[in-house]
Amino acid sequence: MLQRNILSYRYNMSLGFIPAIISMLLYVWKAEDISIYIGTITGLLTCLFILARKKVGIPNLLLFSTTGMLTFFSFFSLIADKYSPPSLLLTLEIITIFPPALLYVNRRRVLAYGSRYPDQYKRLFYQSAEASLVSSKIILILGILHFLTITGISLIQTSISSTLSFLLFQIAPPSILILSIALNQLCIFLFNKLTAREPYLPVIDTQGNVINKIPASEAFNSKNQPIIPVIRIAITTQGMLYLKPKKEYGSKYEKNDLPIEGALLFGETIEKGVERLIVQSCLQIKIKSIYSKVRYHYKNENDNQLVYLFVIELNENSPLSLNQAQGGKFWTLQQIEANLEKHYFSSHFEYEYGYLKNIICTKEKYKES
Repeated sequence: MLQRNILSYRYNMSLGFIPAIISMLLYVWKAEDISIYIGTITGLLTCLFILARKKVGIPNLLLFSTTGMLTFFSFFSLIADKYSPPSLLLTLEIITIFPPALLYVNRRRVLAYGSRYPDQYKRLFYQSAEASLVSSKIILILGILHFLTITGISLIQTSISSTLSFLLFQIAPPSILILSIALNQLCIFLFNKLTAREPYLPVIDTQGNVINKIPASEAFNSKNQPIIPVIRIAITTQGMLYLKPKKEYGSKYEKNDLPIEGALLFGETIEKGVERLIVQSCLQIKIKSIYSKVRYHYKNENDNQLVYLFVIELNENSPLSLNQAQGGKFWTLQQIEANLEKHYFSSHFEYEYGYLKNIICTKEKYKES
C-alpha cells in the first residue's frame, strides 16, 4: 500500500475569509479608519493574483464573495455615518457569512450549474463547489451559535457589561472566522489521515500490461472505468464446484458465485494476490493443489476487468469442512447446467462457467488416465 494525501490546504475554502479577518483585527487594534479598506485591498489583490495566473486551479468561491461584500461595504462606509465599535464588527460578520449561507441553501442549484462548464473545467468547478459547501456549513453553524448566544444573553440580562460586550461584539466575530479556518483544516487533516493508507489498484490493458494506477475508492466508480485486474478462485473436489450466495451489483437478491474474489493490488504479484485472498476468505480448507490459471477480459455496464481465474482442489478427506457453515454448498456440473439462466447464478459466473467446466473435466480425465 502507498501513502496518499488526497486534499491540500487549497481545499480549505475558509481561507477566503482572511480579508474580512484582517479588517476585523485591525479594527480591534484601533485602526478604525482604514481597517475596512485594507481588508478590501487585500482581497482585491489576492483575487487579481489568482485570476492573472495562467495555471488553472481550484477557484476559491468564498474569497471572491468575501471580497465582493467588503468592496460594497467600503463604498457604503465612505458615505455612511461612523459606526460604533460593536455594530461594525457584527456587520462585517453578517456580510461575510451571508454569501456562504446563500450558497449552502442553494447547494443543489450550485452543483447543477457545473454541467454548463466545458469538460476540462467541470471537475475543478465541482471540487471548488463541494469544498465551498463544506466551509459554508461550518461558518453557518458557528454564526448561528454566535447569534443565539447574543440573543440568549440579551433575554436574560437587561444590560450587558462592557467586558461581555467586548467579547461578544469585538472578539467573537474574528474568532469565529479564524475558528472556521481551523476546523476546515482539521477536517482535511483527519480525512487525509484516514485515507493515507488507501491502496492503489493497477490499471492495465487487455494483455495485462500495467499502464497506470488508480485509488481503490475510485476504481469502480467511473463511467469510463479502466481495466482492473481481478482474481477469482474456484474451489472444487471430486468434480464438484463450491458456490456461495453473494449480492450481485444492481440486484436486490443474492446469487451463487465463486467464494473468493478480489482485485489485485498495485505492485502485488498474482501469486501473492491469490495467497492474500485465500487468507482473507477465512475458509478453513486443506488445499491439495492450485492450478489452471485462465485469463479473460470481462466487461459489462458495471465491470471492466481482466480476470485471472484459479481453481483450488481440496483434499478428498476434508471437502465438506466448508459446507453450510459458510453459507454455500457443492454443486455438480449437472446441477449447475440444469439451473443456468434461471437466476440462480451470478452473470459473471455464468459467463465463465465454460472455462471452469473445461478445467474440471480436463482434470478429471487426467486422473482417470
